[in-house]
Amino acid sequence: MLNQIKAEWTKLVTTKAVWWTTFIFLLLSIGMSAIAALSAKLGARDAGVDAGFLTPDMALNGLFALGLPVLMIQAAMVFTSEYRHNIASMTFSANPHRTQVIVAKWLLYGVIATVLTFVAVIGAYWVGIQIASGAADSSMVFSFSDDTARRLMWVYPLYAFTLVTLTIGVALLIRQTAGVVSLMLIWFIALEAVIGMLWTLGEKVVRFLPFTNFNAFMRETDVAGSPLSWQQSLWLYLAWVAAIFIIGTVVANRRDV
Repeated sequence: MLNQIKAEWTKLVTTKAVWWTTFIFLLLSIGMSAIAALSAKLGARDAGVDAGFLTPDMALNGLFALGLPVLMIQAAMVFTSEYRHNIASMTFSANPHRTQVIVAKWLLYGVIATVLTFVAVIGAYWVGIQIASGAADSSMVFSFSDDTARRLMWVYPLYAFTLVTLTIGVALLIRQTAGVVSLMLIWFIALEAVIGMLWTLGEKVVRFLPFTNFNAFMRETDVAGSPLSWQQSLWLYLAWVAAIFIIGTVVANRRDV
């Protein structure tokens, strides 16, 4: 397993697309925090206040809306790029234990995505606080010791790791970059909201869909009409992630390539 992880690490660090997308991820995640803080600061000055109003959620809006989708694209590429360049068969020939290959890729990129997300959270916090804070009064700006800020320091990395797991599961089923990316982005951004608008049936179904439940856990708010608490919503989300990853792994083991 260790040798397989080393091999996958070599593939990742020698791929230019990984470096570029990592840069884009950090730029969007931290850059949007800077924009939010600057907007808050300018708005406060117009009102005659020294410091802008900034919460941890506001600082991390860019990470949620723009950064996490980049991680999903990277996760998809970890698997689909090998099919695109016709080297998947070589990888599985070098190590016929396909589950071991899949787990090595998953663990490696999952850890990388988790660390990157933690760095992005800290960076977004720091930049946002520095820009939004005033010289005289910074009570309107959150701090690193804020309970919500500290909670999101682990919630977002957890979200990143599980999103990678879910995306890899889908990638194992579809094997085509454009298809995986399109499906995951539509699902992440809009699909569950659209389902929720489909009359009474949609309202009943959306209560049990993955992103709806993780967002409930993140916001510490129960899903409307769901029998689950927001704490239990996390377990439902994790069940979705595990099921799709396991199904993808089983399918990858049973087909020819």
